[in-house]
Amino acid sequence: MLCYRLLAAQDRATVAREVAQRFRDLIALLVQREAAGPSPLIEMRILEGNAATLNRRATQAQIELQSAQFELNLLRGVSMNLPVAVARQNVNLPTLPDSGQLIARANGRNFDLQTRRTELEQQGFQMRLAHNEQGPSVKLGPYTAGENVVDSKRELGLSLSMPLPFWNQVRGSEEAAKARLNQAEVSLDTAMREVEQKIMTAADSYKKELKKLGENTPQLLGQLRDAASSPTDNYRLGVLPISTYTEIQSQYLEGTDAVLNSRLDALRYLADLEYLSGEQLHDVNLPNSQRSTFREETK
Repeated sequence: MLCYRLLAAQDRATVAREVAQRFRDLIALLVQREAAGPSPLIEMRILEGNAATLNRRATQAQIELQSAQFELNLLRGVSMNLPVAVARQNVNLPTLPDSGQLIARANGRNFDLQTRRTELEQQGFQMRLAHNEQGPSVKLGPYTAGENVVDSKRELGLSLSMPLPFWNQVRGSEEAAKARLNQAEVSLDTAMREVEQKIMTAADSYKKELKKLGENTPQLLGQLRDAASSPTDNYRLGVLPISTYTEIQSQYLEGTDAVLNSRLDALRYLADLEYLSGEQLHDVNLPNSQRSTFREETK
């Protein structure tokens, strides 16, 4: 998830810088023109305001990029300042199995549920042990005694010993073990309900994000990119108004950001489902020329 967050931040920063550069170029063009009336000055102020906003967005994306890089290097056990380039990967966003199947798989593979079951087994063993200790601790065995004074005497016999009182010796410990067993049963039942609820929520959210992305998302991004780059010449020639120009640039930014966020959210929900169900649901396809996940750039 950090790798994809890093790539998304790179894309956001690139798009923001690209659009901000267009506004700066137009500002430089307007400065060279002779102002005839208030319209050119107003247009320049609009372009300057948009350029400032885009510079801020590019800075925020760069901060997010650095944060993801620091955290990624920290997890890898290397210097946090070490530059790292993440190879782009094609991650399939699969169609999920039925939620009932995911819940059934989680019932046998979820780590938290396995931990709860182990705890329940241990408490059951403690309960049986406390129950077996209900009877008094009776000791039976032979004994000998004798004296050597004038005549030698030797005495043989059996000894029987038990604590007093010999009733209800471990009643308190048995009740405590039973309480712990009941608590472990309730804990397991609660954990199963929580896992089921989380799976249903994550699966529903994943399907909604997948629906938002759709099959036409790559084409839509390409169309927005082309539409954002082509109006520049038309605006310079005075054919395109400033409102239309700024709107298409804004839509290019917002559309790219929406697609990146939806894809990251879908991957996050998919990772949650994999953790909850204990099964891998996605496939990562690397190009043949990029079998290394990281390419470290050392100075």
